Amino acid sequence: MEHIGSTAVPGLDAKPIIDMAMMIPSFKQLPLWIQRLEKAGYVHKGEYGLPGRHFFIRGNPTTQHLHVVTPGCLHWDRWLLFRDYLRANPAASRLYHQTKLALARKYRHNRDAYTKAKTPVITRLMRAAVKWRTGN
Repeated sequence: MEHIGSTAVPGLDAKPIIDMAMMIPSFKQLPLWIQRLEKAGYVHKGEYGLPGRHFFIRGNPTTQHLHVVTPGCLHWDRWLLFRDYLRANPAASRLYHQTKLALARKYRHNRDAYTKAKTPVITRLMRAAVKWRTGN
């Protein structure tokens, strides 16, 4: 299990929701995990638009997101790389922070537009993160 998302990066403003990612050995075990997580108060949302990931929420209002994946999932690697890159690179973290604040003001009542508007900056930062990881 890993803490991901903006709340996992010191200094980033974030919605009051903790994002976590959990890897399970196989989706064959998913029914058991759904049962366990529902007993703990999570609601299963299916893949929820992201193939290869099962999404759960908890709280009313929502206070936790849980992303469940299996080994080899590209999402897992991307989430951890992005988080670790922002933690290690203050300039990148500041850029992402400033972008999020500006877009949150602009799209205050439209979460989908906010998310889409962040994509170019996230893509740019992910390219830099890959270079950072490989030393290029």
